[in-house]
Amino acid sequence: MINGLILTILITLIPFLELRFSIPFAVLAGSVKFPFGMVVQGLGLNPLTSITLIIITNIILGMFLFLFFEKLGHLFLKKKRYQRFLEKRKRKISRYVDKYGVLGVALFIGIPLPGSGVYSGSFGAFLIGMKRRDYYIANLIGVLISGGVISLITLVLKVAV
Repeated sequence: MINGLILTILITLIPFLELRFSIPFAVLAGSVKFPFGMVVQGLGLNPLTSITLIIITNIILGMFLFLFFEKLGHLFLKKKRYQRFLEKRKRKISRYVDKYGVLGVALFIGIPLPGSGVYSGSFGAFLIGMKRRDYYIANLIGVLISGGVISLITLVLKVAV
């Protein structure tokens, strides 16, 4: 069980996978289909323990990422070749923030779709100059939204299968 929990934490730390894939991987037993045709054997761990641990890991990850971007993000901003990518990320998250404020970043993080999550959310919040405290609140709310949605879907699938 401990090895399974460690593995799910490591999956949670992978960009684009995060808790969207680690929760189903941890909770479902049997074959779990990932994008690009990859099939992995689900671990069938205790749902309460694994989901709680994954959500806490994702919240902490978002906090560390924002600190990382605060300290080293200026290096990305100086590079010409990153300008188009950075502007695209800034525009994407600005739409949410302009409309909903701090809750906009929370929704951006909380929508369990590709391109959203704590990696994109923390970087986008850094790009628009969000205060650390505001981002931490948005990160907490967003991860809880995403974790709740994915957990609910996973548990329904577990009962249905």
